[in-house]
Amino acid sequence: MRTKEVAVDFDGSGEVVGIEIVAPDDETIAIATRFALDHDLSLVGVFDPRAISA
Repeated sequence: MRTKEVAVDFDGSGEVVGIEIVAPDDETIAIATRFALDHDLSLVGVFDPRAISA
């Protein structure tokens, strides 16, 4: 079993507006990027998500 530390940001009405993965490895970044792209979610970070293939 693997555990990843995450932080979840909520707006005033309790809706999730952001998820931060603390110290992700390459596999976790690839999975999160693919999920975000598949679900039309915006990506913010220091990497170019188009450069990662999952």
